[in-house]
This record gives sequence, C-alpha cells and structure tokens, in this order.
Amino acid sequence: WPFLLVAATPAPHAPFTPAPQYSHVYDGRQSPRTPNWNHHGDDKHWLIKAQSPMNDRGINSSDEIFQHRWESLMSVDDLVEGIIETLEEEHVIDNTYIIFSSDHGFQLGQFCIGFDKRQPYEHDIRIPLMIRGPRVPRNVTLHQIALNIDIAPTIIALSGQEPPTTMDGRSLTDLLFANSSSSGGESGFDLEKAA
Repeated sequence: WPFLLVAATPAPHAPFTPAPQYSHVYDGRQSPRTPNWNHHGDDKHWLIKAQSPMNDRGINSSDEIFQHRWESLMSVDDLVEGIIETLEEEHVIDNTYIIFSSDHGFQLGQFCIGFDKRQPYEHDIRIPLMIRGPRVPRNVTLHQIALNIDIAPTIIALSGQEPPTTMDGRSLTDLLFANSSSSGGESGFDLEKAA
C-alpha cells in the first residue's frame, strides 16, 4: 500500500522555543565563527554594506538564537526517530524512501547580520538533502547541484511515474541510482527572491 507522509515542522523557525526537556542543553555554545562572521562585507550588495559590526549585545543575541535553534531541533530528532521506528515496526522501512531537507539555510552573524535567511550566499542557500531507500547507495555524498524544486519530480519518479514535462525541477533518480562519479546534475542555477 503506497503512502506519502510529509512532516514539516516549524522548528527551528522563530520564536526558536525548545521543548522544556531540551531547554539549556546548548547553553554557552557560540554560533559558528565562519571567516565572514561579524565581517563587514564592503564588497557585497547595499544591504550587506549597510551593516555595522555586531556589538556584544548583538553577538550574545546571535549566540542565544543558535543555542535555541539547536535545542528546538532535538525535538525534530525525536520526531524523525519516531517515524523510523514506526516504519520498522510496520516492516516497511526497507521499501520506503525517506527524504530529509530544509527550505533554506540560515546566517548567524555572517556579514554582521545577527540572524537572517534571505541573502544570496552559501550560508543561506546551501541546505541538506538526504535520501535513503531501496537501491540508494549508502554513505555516498554527491556534489552535483540539486534544488528544492527537484524533490517533487523525484518523488513522482520513485513512485514509477513520469514527472510532467511542465513541472519545475527534475528527478534526481538518475543521480541516486547512477555511479557516484556520474557527472549528471546542474552546473548552476538562478537565484531569485520575490519581493
């Protein structure tokens, strides 16, 4: 019996509230201090150029958001674990594809912005995309570009159907089932933000 389950949690979106049992687990942790962390991007677009370096208050706030986001993700871990356990109990795990992804990246102090998600840089646009299931090789990392719009055509193809040619995106099944050295995939894409 085929089924599709979409679990889309609000975590770790604002207000970044962790479950009580996970509150304070990451106290004292700092947001990643990447090379562009609290760095003035004077060679970037106007919004980035307009930022001043974060003061202690801004840094502390950014670190707290980082801590609370990680704490709220622990509940997402619980949810995913429960789904996996149910699939195992129902004896359908070996015939089920699981796709894990996100809608956007996030910045915490990069280019002096305490937190945001709307910039055209790696920390905002790079997201995880993990797929497991029948015939999908384990522990393989592919470096081809894939986009969120590729998920729906991939699901259609995995169900044995042909994605409509009018559908945005493309099925990733050729990459999933090909040799990991396959050169398929996109080499670039246009990044746009609707106003």
